[in-house]
Amino acid sequence: MLADCVSQAMQAYSQGPEGDRLVFCCPRCFKSYKFKTSLYRHIKFECGKDPRFQCPRCPYMTKQKAPMKRHIITIHAGLTMFE
Repeated sequence: MLADCVSQAMQAYSQGPEGDRLVFCCPRCFKSYKFKTSLYRHIKFECGKDPRFQCPRCPYMTKQKAPMKRHIITIHAGLTMFE
């Protein structure tokens, strides 16, 4: 199913504002990405999915681990991820 969605998205690319840059669009939400790998990550982990990572100190939630790490470092002054 994921492979079908990615192949459809790859077929649905269009030219960017510069005229020569490819823009890869999600077939579900029409969000666009410069790189094919970014679109793949979006489809696999983000599009239509609930956030998986919750901050152990506040209600903040995110769909990817990296933004959660950044949140913990900047908001909670270096609290380790799984304290």
